Amino acid sequence: MFGCLRPHQVGVLLAASCLAFGFASCSENGLEDETLNDIAQDWMSLCRNCMAVAQAPTVDARTAFHLSAAMYEAWAAYDEVTTGYFTGHRLKVDPSERSLVHTHETLSHAAYALLRARFANMPGAGTPGTPGNTAYQALKNKMLFYGYVNNLGAPTPSPAQALGATIGEIVLEFAANDGANEANGYVDTSGYAPLNNPTISEESGSNGMAYPNNWAPLIAMGATQEQSYLTPHWGEVSTFAIGPFDPDTPRFPVPAPPLLGTESEQQFIDEAVEVLRISSSLDPTAGPGAVAVNLSPRVRGIDTPGIIYESHGHAMNPYTREPYEDHIVPLGDYLRALAMYHDGATYVTPPPWWIEVATGLMRGEGVVDQIPANKHKRYDLGYDVKLYFIVTAAVHDAAINCWDIKRRWDTSRPISQVRYLDEEGLLPVEEGFIELIGEEDPLAGEGGEFVGRYKVMAWAGPNQGVDWIRVADWRPYQPLDFVAPPFPAYNSGHTNMSRAAAEAFTAFTNDPYFPGGLGRVPVDELRFEEDLSTRVTLQWATYQDIADETAFARLTTGVHVRADLEWGRPTGAAVGQMVVEKAFDYFEGRGVAVAKDFQ
Repeated sequence: MFGCLRPHQVGVLLAASCLAFGFASCSENGLEDETLNDIAQDWMSLCRNCMAVAQAPTVDARTAFHLSAAMYEAWAAYDEVTTGYFTGHRLKVDPSERSLVHTHETLSHAAYALLRARFANMPGAGTPGTPGNTAYQALKNKMLFYGYVNNLGAPTPSPAQALGATIGEIVLEFAANDGANEANGYVDTSGYAPLNNPTISEESGSNGMAYPNNWAPLIAMGATQEQSYLTPHWGEVSTFAIGPFDPDTPRFPVPAPPLLGTESEQQFIDEAVEVLRISSSLDPTAGPGAVAVNLSPRVRGIDTPGIIYESHGHAMNPYTREPYEDHIVPLGDYLRALAMYHDGATYVTPPPWWIEVATGLMRGEGVVDQIPANKHKRYDLGYDVKLYFIVTAAVHDAAINCWDIKRRWDTSRPISQVRYLDEEGLLPVEEGFIELIGEEDPLAGEGGEFVGRYKVMAWAGPNQGVDWIRVADWRPYQPLDFVAPPFPAYNSGHTNMSRAAAEAFTAFTNDPYFPGGLGRVPVDELRFEEDLSTRVTLQWATYQDIADETAFARLTTGVHVRADLEWGRPTGAAVGQMVVEKAFDYFEGRGVAVAKDFQ
């Protein structure tokens, strides 16, 4: 490994490569510079696709940041001003040898080394058809396309290749000591054990929940065992900007979440009821779900009985100087489209989704139809690597901070909360929404055993719409084989990461608004239900708008309560602002190398 090499040895290695091969050989792949200027986008898109194999928000955030940092490091080696994150100015290429062709080759070999280690070495990588083998073939094919490896996957030696491989090893060695426990499959190092029995989604009730304020793992339909808390040690992972872990003091103190048995008990109950009320609004043809709402950025947010989504509207598009157009849809369609899109039509964790947004901005497609005003041309490798770097750093640090908070509070998910409140008789009764089961009620049971228990008008399951169900059987608006994420609720990871990303986008593009003043995505299909009753186009004026809506979507899906979102936003914003400040230090040449051998 490169850890055995010291800086002067790296210089010898690179010098030897230059003498043996010469930089001119790097341009023999036959591809034009302009075509290769999308190369960072290509590598990040490939990474995003690999993430779909086995998604975990914390691990995804770390991989995305390390890939971005490796590509940025490679690009910075050829740039006069910027500071490399890992090595500072120690790997700068002589000005006479700098070219886009060499930059592309170095960047690709650095990215290849990182992604091969992360994805192609998964169990079963040598067996055709396995995720690891599929990832390896995709990575090798990408390098073959660019002409950087032969048919056996062996690299074509050159100084640019040697530099890229060196950067890849530096990143991997740094990552090996960041506290993630990658070498052991990210297994928990904190000693966490859940206090509660698992909640079984396909059976009634909470399964004897003893500690209603604490997380209960789930057993979803088709699962053979209960959930295992995903990376509970993640708060201890090294951060980019927000400082080290302190077991006694969180990086960003937050108030206690609402808890039963405390002064906030009523808030605990009210927020669980709000989740049920949203569940009752998922039918666009009847009841509260049939209420018309306006999705125009001009008004932003909704305020229907019992459901409030607060966000600031925008009087006009600052680019066109025209008011934003109205877009009226039934609330039930909006809520379901919101759940589908922000919970991931393809990606169910925030990191690959925000990568997709970043790539769309670079290309002027996806959620937008033009590039940011401060990107003067579509092909701009420096812009791309810096945008990826700052956005993924924000998401990476936000995930670490969020998981630190999750581990400290260990709070329950709505499915467990709702079913526990039902068992304890703590829910309010409201005609047409939450009622007590009577003797003649179809839900009373064969022997009337459920008489006097709660029923709720709520989502009854995929393609079953909204109907009366026993509260003991309520489930979130999720696929039956998923139900809720495998970690505590307070506070929301989607909210933290999205707000941090919004800060990064705003600062780097020097504009709070999307390019052209409008981002939008039509939603035509649902992941686990039949189509919407009407076409829904989600739309936003600013990066903060989309982050706010991503947070609200966690209520729609029924996997969070409002408190999880309320404190996810300010902590995410604080993380994003610290990342922005530090990232610009690197962009402007003031950054400090973090790899030990390159201080």
